[in-house]
Amino acid sequence: SFAPEIYGYDEIKKAIIMQLANKRNDKKQSKTRSKSNILLVGDPGSAKSVLGDFAVSVSMGSKKATGGSSSGVGITASVVKEEDKLGGYRVEPGAMVLAKDILFLDELNNLSDEDKPRLQEGMSEQEITINKANIHVRMNVTCGNLAVANPIHGTFKESSEESIPQQFGISTPILNRFDTVFVIRDVVEENRDKSIAEKMIQRQSNELKCEYGVETLRKFFAYIKHISEPTIPQ
Repeated sequence: SFAPEIYGYDEIKKAIIMQLANKRNDKKQSKTRSKSNILLVGDPGSAKSVLGDFAVSVSMGSKKATGGSSSGVGITASVVKEEDKLGGYRVEPGAMVLAKDILFLDELNNLSDEDKPRLQEGMSEQEITINKANIHVRMNVTCGNLAVANPIHGTFKESSEESIPQQFGISTPILNRFDTVFVIRDVVEENRDKSIAEKMIQRQSNELKCEYGVETLRKFFAYIKHISEPTIPQ
């Protein structure tokens, strides 16, 4: 029932389901993050963004931001000068602060190099710190991050001398903030391509049959966060 229009990717779907099912980050209760950070890298046109959009659609309080159209301060937080009549400055929280459950960051590779480090504090420390124009503020980050990146050269090459961080324009400090990284390959394989085509035809014909719809999944993920954590025996 999770992203039924996408063929395969069972392990990736399970990882995102676990991310959605976990409670929100709360530094007061635990220094350990509850929400995982997941990164999907791979060839363009492999339905990475569709997975992210579906995750946002079934998770209340989630946001989407796109690299290239969003600056680092737009994703984290920014200090804005008030109009002349009012004077002073104000803090405007970005998508990472406003997203309470999941922040889907599309096209991470298009985020400028000077903006990427600003994500690190929010991803690892669960807070965004602002020290500017006599404003000293700490804003809590409760969401987990689901990020997607495409190769900066167009296609992912396993035989390339460039490493994965270099091919996707992601620095090592940012890569280390992700708990799970999935590399998606668009490999030409006749049987798999036929299965994908059949799934696309079913979607276009409104013939997709799944046990639970989007509304049911939204209720499920809202409900499951209020259940006590499972206890693991010795």
